[in-house]
Amino acid sequence: MAGIGTEPFDITIGISAGKKELTVFPEEDRYTLKESGSIVAVIKQNEGRWQFTTGSYTNEDAQKIGAAIIKLQKP
Repeated sequence: MAGIGTEPFDITIGISAGKKELTVFPEEDRYTLKESGSIVAVIKQNEGRWQFTTGSYTNEDAQKIGAAIIKLQKP
């Protein structure tokens, strides 16, 4: 994704598992999500939709987290 930074950043978001404080690690074509230092999920965008490649969150959670990532990454 062009324009996406490479530095980790934090998000706080309400999802199906409750309010989560996640650290997002941008990678080439996906984002690794960590909570309290442990990897909890990996998310990527596929044909305009966000999906988890690992993790046990819902599809709705993927869309919320993906939207938050994009919002924070825009200048």
